[in-house]
Amino acid sequence: MRMVRAVATIMLITAMLGCTEIAGLLPDDATEEVVFAAMAATWSGTKFEFTNNADASETYDVIANGGTLTLTITEAGRYSGAMVMGEETEQISGTLQVQGENLVMVDDAEPNDPMTATYTLTATTLTLRFGDAFDFNGDGIDEDATVQADFSRM
Repeated sequence: MRMVRAVATIMLITAMLGCTEIAGLLPDDATEEVVFAAMAATWSGTKFEFTNNADASETYDVIANGGTLTLTITEAGRYSGAMVMGEETEQISGTLQVQGENLVMVDDAEPNDPMTATYTLTATTLTLRFGDAFDFNGDGIDEDATVQADFSRM
């Protein structure tokens, strides 16, 4: 009987992924395993846009300006990725935690400074929104910003 329920649950999740956003359909207490199984893939960044919190008309999209971004998420809740901007490459890796509709990313290099993002997941897209900082005017001082990172499943 437990196996039948497990198979039915997997079939339901697969059906949901095929037609609609999973973030609004999974209950807040969905297990991390269920969420990670739905997210497990390699994702290609289609947008990585900083928006100035003080002036929403001021934005900078890394992807639109020639950058690339890839992110791989495993069913075990690990992530790794790379952002390339010109000649600079930033590698990231760490672990994920799910807290309701928030995804907490704990970077291996900075485990005491986790990042919390809201997320939306469909069968083919992943969107993350989180706070950060960016030097919009080139004066060497970062301004508070909100990032929207859009990904397509590869």
